[in-house]
Amino acid sequence: MEPQNDISYGATGFLSRYKMIFIILFSVFFCLIIVFIAYKIFFPSVGKPEQIGSIQGASQPVKYWFDKFEENIYTKQLTYQLVGWAFPEKLTKPLADYEKQIVLINDQSTGYYFDTEVMTRKDVTDHYKDLGVNLDQSGFSVNISTKYLPEGKYNIAILFTLTDDSTPILFRTDYYLIRTADDIQFIKEK
Repeated sequence: MEPQNDISYGATGFLSRYKMIFIILFSVFFCLIIVFIAYKIFFPSVGKPEQIGSIQGASQPVKYWFDKFEENIYTKQLTYQLVGWAFPEKLTKPLADYEKQIVLINDQSTGYYFDTEVMTRKDVTDHYKDLGVNLDQSGFSVNISTKYLPEGKYNIAILFTLTDDSTPILFRTDYYLIRTADDIQFIKEK
């Protein structure tokens, strides 16, 4: 007697193989999501410098003001938040085209580059209306964590960069951060 091919068994085997592949792929995807969430919880990057390295940029006059510096809880992490506004006095392009960073420069001239979050500041445009320039994008806030900043004294600088590879503008302010074992202090020197 010849063995008969059971078509239904072949289709069932075919479907169960694909169910198994689907289950494996779903499990891997689920595990990656769990690892990503755990990484965000245990290794937060809030207040972490985007880059650490040499100082870049040409000095140019900048108008600025720091409105506040205070402790802040951001995504369940203690940071120090610096809020203010700044713009180069000689704008070659609209202010919205510039990327703004806060650079903390230590005594060895190493820069800790922090990206800022742009804040709309219509009051700055109103105050400098005689310039005839839209300065609404001059506002910024930045979070700085003690986790990622070694102890020491840091000069606060503001860096403006364009995407066209022109020379960045770096302006050193009269303000400093002093990182101690427990906190960060904000001071002005002249």
